[in-house]
Amino acid sequence: MDTFYFNLLKHKKVNISLDELAECYEGVVSYEVFYREVMALIDSGIIEAVASSGTNGFSKPLANRYRINKGALEESKRNRINEKVFKSHRLLSLEAYFPLPLEVFEQDEPYIDMISTYLEYHDLPKGKLAPEVSFLFTGNEKWIEKGLGKKVLERLRLWDMLAIDRNPDPIAFSINRNQIGEVRQRHLIIENKTPYIHLMDVIEKSKYSTLIYGQGWKITSGLEMFYRQYPFGQSHEFLYFGDVDKEGIAIFCSLKERFGKAIIPAKEFYSQLNRHKQSSGKTNQTCSKTRIRSFIEELEKTDNGFNLNNFDPNYIEVMLENGCYQPQEVLSQAELVEIMIGSRREKINGL
Repeated sequence: MDTFYFNLLKHKKVNISLDELAECYEGVVSYEVFYREVMALIDSGIIEAVASSGTNGFSKPLANRYRINKGALEESKRNRINEKVFKSHRLLSLEAYFPLPLEVFEQDEPYIDMISTYLEYHDLPKGKLAPEVSFLFTGNEKWIEKGLGKKVLERLRLWDMLAIDRNPDPIAFSINRNQIGEVRQRHLIIENKTPYIHLMDVIEKSKYSTLIYGQGWKITSGLEMFYRQYPFGQSHEFLYFGDVDKEGIAIFCSLKERFGKAIIPAKEFYSQLNRHKQSSGKTNQTCSKTRIRSFIEELEKTDNGFNLNNFDPNYIEVMLENGCYQPQEVLSQAELVEIMIGSRREKINGL
């Protein structure tokens, strides 16, 4: 019925033929269903039969032509929006949809529901970067920058309240002075603060030029700032290590989509993470199966030249489906340091 109402609203004439009325419906497969729908519209006052047009001659006859009551049709649209107002979170304003075509409301409705559901359990995410807000609301970090996000948030009167950070902060990183003169620069991105702190003092004993603090979603927009902050070398490769959960995978895939071959997973860290017990929780995170599979495939084809003890990343898909995950913090400082320094020794010995 939603699509039908929209098609009726688009009909420019007051009168509509039975054939045109049938074309307004999508997915009605039988005359019996069509008949019931038309009779419901008559009962609600949205259409009325033009008696002089005659009928179609069926056992359950319908008039050959109907008159559309535009006022009743608009009232039906208003009632539907009002019903959504009643069901949505109090921070959402739906006033902008009343003068707009029903098509706009139908297009935005899934996002209205997702945002409302998020706000039922969380505070408004103020002052965050657009990809992070996008992911929190819809599970798609590109929704604001490359989708309908900004328009929807403006219509809901949330855009100004969110105060989205449009300028990425400078990236925090530690430098390995021994690597500054190298033509090829390799960088390790660590998603969370604790493992970054554990590793920053041993950066000069590693094979990496820098250790970068990803700060969750901030790295997806801030990595471009890094090139301005670190003007050394001619080529750059970024190895990423994050939580093995849906958000951590989404962050990696977002970087991969934006920076291509320069982004690879730090497999030597992920392989060690798999030796630890899985945790349960984080059920509010979302990430498409396509992205999860893409992340696994990246791990399968990446070895970085190190001995990874026959690491098989295919367990990740099942783990996430079972509602489990693996945080970076599972690895102790000793483990992190051993991977950081030990992998350098393996790399040197393998040359």
